[in-house]
Amino acid sequence: MDVLHAGVVTFGWVLIAQGGGAILVAYAMGRVGRISGARQRLAIWGSLAVLSATCFLYTTFPLIWVLVPLTLVEGLVLEVLGLAQTTWWQERTPDALRGRVLALRELADMGMATVAAGIGGTVAQWAGVRAAFYVYSALVLVAAVLARVLLRGSEKAPRTEVQSAGGST
Repeated sequence: MDVLHAGVVTFGWVLIAQGGGAILVAYAMGRVGRISGARQRLAIWGSLAVLSATCFLYTTFPLIWVLVPLTLVEGLVLEVLGLAQTTWWQERTPDALRGRVLALRELADMGMATVAAGIGGTVAQWAGVRAAFYVYSALVLVAAVLARVLLRGSEKAPRTEVQSAGGST
């Protein structure tokens, strides 16, 4: 968030806004219930598209009154994206493998965060912090387009039960 050059207090407000957005969605989703089917696919690619737009906007207009509301929206869409993705995996994974698959997904997310931090830091060092945010925004937009294309027409795949080494399911 160095695009503002505003210090740690501003960064704190940005984090509060993003966390507040996530908490609002968590409560709302508890009332709405499970997202599946077309709504789930829309939540995945739509969240990515909105995330790309918010990052582009607060990088283009680095003002605190722009940044805080946009990071609130970012927190909202990140939570929706996480919930929709988790449900997507849960619905398509056999019961016996669900814990392993979701744990591996979480580890992959954490691993990609460190890779992204390295790439982002390199781009920021080479071309500037704003350029790094623009690159991030573009990559998330590409992910939104890919999600839209890859998820189009995908219905819930049937679970196949997996037998353990002992022969029982």
